[in-house]
This record gives sequence, C-alpha cells and structure tokens, in this order.
Amino acid sequence: MLKLNTHDISLPSKAGLRTALPWVMLLVSIACTLSAWHFLREDTAAQSQSAFQIRAQRIAESIVDRLNTFKQILGGGVALFAVQGTLDRLVWREYVNALDLEHSFPEILAMGYAPRISERDRANTENAVRAEGIAEFSITPLGDRPLLTPILFIEPFNPFNRKALGFDMYSEAIRRAAMLRAHESGAASMTSRVDLVQNADQPRHGAGLLLYLPVYQRDKPLTRSTQRELALRGYVYAAFHAKDFFSTAIAPYYAAIDVEIFDGEHPSSSSLLFDRDSQLRTLQASRTESFRKLIPLQVHGRTWSVSAIANPDFAKEFDSAKSFYLLAGGGLISALMFLVGWFSASAQRRTRELAEEMTQAHKFSNAKLHGIIQTARDAIITIDESQSIVLFNAAAERIFGLTSDQVVGTPLDRLLPARYRNRHRAHVRHFGSTGETMRAMGADLPLSGLRANGEEFPLDASISQLTEGEHALYTVILRDITRRKQAEDALKQAQDRLAESSRLSREILSSANERLRQLSNHIEVARESERTRIAREVHDDLAATLTGIKMDLSVAKTMTTQDPVNAEKRLDASLKLIDGAVQTTRRIINDLRPSILDNLGVWAAIDWQARETAKRAGLQCEVEMGEDVESTNLSSANATALFRVVQESLNNVWRHAGASRVSVRASRDNGVIQVQITDDGRGFDEAQLQTAGHWGVMGMYERVRSHGGKLEFTTAPGHGTQVRVSLPIGA
Repeated sequence: MLKLNTHDISLPSKAGLRTALPWVMLLVSIACTLSAWHFLREDTAAQSQSAFQIRAQRIAESIVDRLNTFKQILGGGVALFAVQGTLDRLVWREYVNALDLEHSFPEILAMGYAPRISERDRANTENAVRAEGIAEFSITPLGDRPLLTPILFIEPFNPFNRKALGFDMYSEAIRRAAMLRAHESGAASMTSRVDLVQNADQPRHGAGLLLYLPVYQRDKPLTRSTQRELALRGYVYAAFHAKDFFSTAIAPYYAAIDVEIFDGEHPSSSSLLFDRDSQLRTLQASRTESFRKLIPLQVHGRTWSVSAIANPDFAKEFDSAKSFYLLAGGGLISALMFLVGWFSASAQRRTRELAEEMTQAHKFSNAKLHGIIQTARDAIITIDESQSIVLFNAAAERIFGLTSDQVVGTPLDRLLPARYRNRHRAHVRHFGSTGETMRAMGADLPLSGLRANGEEFPLDASISQLTEGEHALYTVILRDITRRKQAEDALKQAQDRLAESSRLSREILSSANERLRQLSNHIEVARESERTRIAREVHDDLAATLTGIKMDLSVAKTMTTQDPVNAEKRLDASLKLIDGAVQTTRRIINDLRPSILDNLGVWAAIDWQARETAKRAGLQCEVEMGEDVESTNLSSANATALFRVVQESLNNVWRHAGASRVSVRASRDNGVIQVQITDDGRGFDEAQLQTAGHWGVMGMYERVRSHGGKLEFTTAPGHGTQVRVSLPIGA
C-alpha cells in the first residue's frame, strides 16, 4: 500500500501568495477589460450596420415609390382615353399641364401617346397631323414595317421634344420589347437603358429610360393575352434621363453612402445606369469599405441592382471613443490593481482618479451619440419590451408636438390613434418573435400618427430590433408624409375633375350633334320645298307659257298663206309670251343666285336684294354703304356667305317681323366688315333662339362661324330687331 509522506509536499508561503496576488489581479483585470472592449465594439458595429441596412433599404424603396408615382400619372392618361373614347392633342396638353411637371416631376422630360397603326395607315396619319398645323410631321424612320407606333402627342410641346414627334418606337428593339411586355401583361413596363431621340445631337446626357402603359379599346375583354392584343390601341409613356431620375429619387439618402444602380441582376460597367460620384466601386473587389449591400429591385418588368457602399465617413457617424477609453481605462485599472500589492494607499487614490476620468469619457461618448440622434432629420423613437418609450429625438418632438420629458417612460400607444393601438402592439410583438433585424412598416396595416393637438397624420416607418441577452429594444425611424399624401389626393382630384369635364363635354357634344342632326333634316326639307316651288313655277308659269307659244306658232303657220294679218297678230302674241317666259326664267335664276352677285359684286347684290325685298313686302328701305366698304373686295366664298346671311335676315323681316321699315348699313373697321340689318317690327325674346325650330337663324350662325366671323342679335318684344354680321376681310 502506497503511503503519502506529507513531509515531501511544500505549501506556498504567505509571502509567495502576496507576491502572486498582484499578477493574478492584473491578469483578471486585463481579461475583463478586453471582454468589455470586445462587446462594446460589437455593439457599435451592430448599430452602424443596422443604420446602414435601414438607409440602403430606404434608397431602394424611394426608387420604387417614385416609379409608382410615374405609373399613377400615366394611369391618369389611360383614364382619359377610357372616359372620352378618343383623345385630341389639346386635351392631352391640358392633362399634362395640370400635372405641373416642372415643379412636381422635374426629371420627366416628356409624356406622350403613341397609337398602334399599320403601314397602310401611315399616309392618313401624317396628313391628319399636318392638318392640325404641324406641317413638318412625318413618321420616321422610313421603311415598310407591318406595325408602327409613331409618337402622336408629346408634352411639353417644346423644340426639344418636337424632335421626337413622329418617331416610330416600334422600329427600335429595346422600346419594342418593353411595349410588347406592356400590352401582353396589361401592366406598366420599363425599358432597359436607351438613347432618347431628343438627345440625338447631345449624347452627353447619358442613358435614358421610358415607362409604358398600354391603352385598350373600351368595353373589350382583357382577360387573356390574345384579347389584350386585339383590344390594344396604343401606349402612353414617360421619358426621363436615368441620372436625373435617380438623383431626385434618392437625394435625401446621399449622406456618406455611394449609390450605384445597374440594369440587370449582375452589375457590370456596360449595364451601369447611375453612379453618384463617378467612381465605380461595386466592381472593385479590392475595396475595403465596411459596409456593402446589393439590393435587387423588380421594376415593371425589369430587374435593377441597387448597390449601396458606405464611405469611410459613414462609420465615423457611429464610431465613438468609448472603446478606446474603455481599453485605456481598463489597462490603467489593471496596472493599478497590479500595484495594489505594492502601494496600497497610492493605488486606491489613483483608482478613484481614473474612475472619474472614465466617467467623464463615458458622458462624452453618450453626449456624442445623443447629438447624432438629435440632429437626425427623421424621427427616431426607441421602446423597450413593454413598448414604453425610452428615447425620443428632436425630430420626433417636432412631428408629434411633444417634448422628450413628456413621453419618455410612457406607452407608445399615446402616439397612435386609438383604433390602431391593439394591432400595432401585436405587430411589434410579432416582429420581435421573428428574429428579423429590420423591416419596413405599413405593408399590412395603415400607419398614422397622433399629434399632441389630436390631429392624425400619415407616416412612413421602418423598425429594427437590438437584443441584448434576454432583453430587446425596438427602434422606429419614421417620417411625416402628409405632403406626399396631399399631392396624391390632389392628383386623384385632378383626375376626377378631368373625368367630370369629359362627361360634360360628351353631353354637350351629344346635344350639339342632335341639334345639327335636326338642322340637317330641316335643310333637307327646305331644299326639297325649294325644289318643289321651282318645279311648280316652271310647270305652272314657264311650261304654260311655252305651251301657249307652241299653239300660237302652230296656228300662225297654218294661217300664213290664208290669213296673213291674223298670223302676224298670233306671232306678236307669241313674242309677248316669250318675253314673259324670259322674265320668269330670270326671276327663278335670281331666286337661286342673283346674277348681279357675280357680275357687280356683293355690295350691289345686297343693295338689290334689300330694295327687291322691300318692294315685295311694301316696306320703306334704306341702304347705306361707305366708300371704303364698296372698294373692299371679298373672296367668292366670303361674298356668298355674307349675301346669304343678309338675304336670310331680310326674308325674316318680310315673313315674321311685321315691320314697316328696314335699313341695311355696311361699314369697315380694322380689317373687319360689319353689316347691320335693322327693322321696327315686333321683335322677340332672345332666349327663343336657343330652342329647336329656329333653323334659319342656326344656319346663319353656322355660315358666319365657318368663315371666322361673328353673328349677334339685339332684340326685345315690341322693340324691333337688329342683326349684326362681323366678317374678317382676310377670312
């Protein structure tokens, strides 16, 4: 049996323990200091990483939001087609002007409409646009293609955009691919990078982008792709430079982050759409930035890759001196603890001094972090697991109208409308259970805030969580989007007003069409009545006269040899009948169109017509024309129109006025001929002119208007009537 000899074991002496104790204390202190420094560094890195992730995600969301806004205003253009059935250039211009692109969407260069037509419709389309006054319009490029989509409307209609008018977008492969995708899916479609036609002589503007939305025929089924193909009428589109668009969309998030955007899933120099600082960092594998994030975006049929890279300045926003002070302080404490065994009194004093220095350093670090949070433009609110507020920055104070002292320690519910509180609390609890570090809010419930004065307002927010052991803190970064919502509401109201205006226009057009149809029927009846009257006069007067002439000539022929005297009488009677027939013929011709109008001019014809009507009706007639009027030459069409209006006015005086006196006065003033027909008859109520049945007056209105003139009535029951005709000399 082995026996242990206790005399062979030597225990450390008390002096040895006292000598080793400072070294043990030093090792333990250094281990604690390094552990604390490590955790502090990880915490700072986690905060900066979380902030970077949130900011990068907001950049991507801002791009999508901006494109969705473009889609909405294009949808308004499609709605115009749906409401009106057809659309003219003026209505399109009014719609685009109402959007106020220069101030609301400055990156949009143009909004237009391109119909889908066939090659055989090319000439008709070109002629129709040229008839609108755009003489230089033609569909380009030349060539025989089965389908064309020429740009028909484009606004703003400035010299820069006029370069694109008539361009067949279907002739170019990139645009054609986006348009096919649009009408096959029935949704908005984005092109890859293209060269805009407007920039043909200015390539320095860089890549362009176009967003298309298909326009279909009304009341056509659109369930299947083949049905949409048959119902397709054309496309509305928006054109913009990629640089201008991305600069506007992500400008609020530029700070300390370089943004590069590529067309496609795999970034390359050839697919670059936008680079903030002209240094292509995404493709530089040797870069040592602390933070990188590549976010794929699905944007209306295209995939964009948004690359966000934090600059060195970004890390400085979250870097603090705490880790350095902690490491330095821990080292000093370790050294002091090491010296405890040797200089107890001196070590205790030095420890107190170092503790005070570390306290000041900690306060300074907290103050720096507090300054960063307080100067942030977005509201930052941090809550604990019970959803009580533990941090409330200055931006949050401005938005909610409450001070930090008023809300810290109180439930988050006080910042939310009562109807959303239960759902919001459940949403935060669910987010905490998922283990996600960040999420955008508002996907499944509306986001509204409650100000101190009881006012509700819409907001946009994202939430992140930081877990420390078994405890979690939730930080919400939010923004007041009241102005954005107001802009969206204003856009919807504008679209509603346009729809109502279109409805009223259709009603007015329908009423006008009905009146024109009635006028056309009246004109046809009047024409048939005039034909009947002329036929009756020819039959009853001219035909009877010619028959009498024939009988007299027949009798005279047989009497020539037997009774010459009576034969001569018969011939004299025939000559008188011939004279009567000539007078009748002349009267019929003058009723149709006075020869004096062609031989002596419109002023002699008006004078003759006035006196002839007065003679027939037994009226006193006065005709007054200045020398400057009689020397004025009008075109044949204008002269005929003016004569017919005066003729109709005199006929109305004869048939309806019951007048005893009529006057016709003509004058000339600043390139305009004015003719006034005044009678002293019974007059009438001007409101009667708006009722059906006054077709002669309506015909006078239309005849004068078609020649660029103006027709006015001044009348009242019992006070006679004055008709004023104003006609431009050069019309």
